[in-house]
Amino acid sequence: MVRGVGGVDVEPGDAPVVRYEHDDIAHELRCRLIVGADGRMSTVRRQLGVEFHQNTPRIWGGHACRRSRRLAGPAILGRD
Repeated sequence: MVRGVGGVDVEPGDAPVVRYEHDDIAHELRCRLIVGADGRMSTVRRQLGVEFHQNTPRIWGGHACRRSRRLAGPAILGRD
């Protein structure tokens, strides 16, 4: 992994190419697979024309108790 790169250019196809600059030196990589792990505002995704899909997070919770000090069942608070 190389951090702090700029001038990223992705060329899709049967033999994808990734071009970038690091420490003022231009680099070019030819690869079989490109993984765009550059975040929600992905430069790679945008250059490949991949649409951003966003889902609304669902939050659910529950609580169970009874008169005794022992818990009647599991207390659950989580995220779906």
